[in-house]
Amino acid sequence: MKPATASLLLIVPLMLGGCGLVRQAEMAKAKEQLTAAMVECKAQNPNSLVLLSDCYTAAEDTIWRPYVRYGDLQTLMQAQRKVLAAKVDHGELTKDEANLELAQVASAIRQQELERDNSAGMVAAQRSAASAQMLGASAAFLQATRPQPVLASPAPIVNTSCNRVGTFTNCTSY
Repeated sequence: MKPATASLLLIVPLMLGGCGLVRQAEMAKAKEQLTAAMVECKAQNPNSLVLLSDCYTAAEDTIWRPYVRYGDLQTLMQAQRKVLAAKVDHGELTKDEANLELAQVASAIRQQELERDNSAGMVAAQRSAASAQMLGASAAFLQATRPQPVLASPAPIVNTSCNRVGTFTNCTSY
């Protein structure tokens, strides 16, 4: 193996692994920023849960949405939070009741995420199995179309008989 190829085989996985570390660091920083933004939202909106919910949504959309796998589920959670906040602001629910309902919504959303992840995993496994099957078929095809080696015929058996006449030897092969 050439030294350049060997170097690439060692460096590329490190670079790709580094990408994951960079992504984790970015997410950790975003979580810190989101926490700080939510503290600021609470300070700015102490009397209205609807305004607080709107502030949370704006912060999540700006800071956290790039890291969310399923944006539609985040939007659903934000909408449910706002509906519950409005009910609390209008006296239809207590904060505890709203928190309980929001926890149930969060649980259902997490379940939906898991189902999507599992479905994606099954699709990936099916694709992998199909790829393996195609590779096996390709290998079989290549094996079948490979020219067969030409085997040399064994040399015919040769019998030789020799007769001595005086100082001469006469041999005959048949």
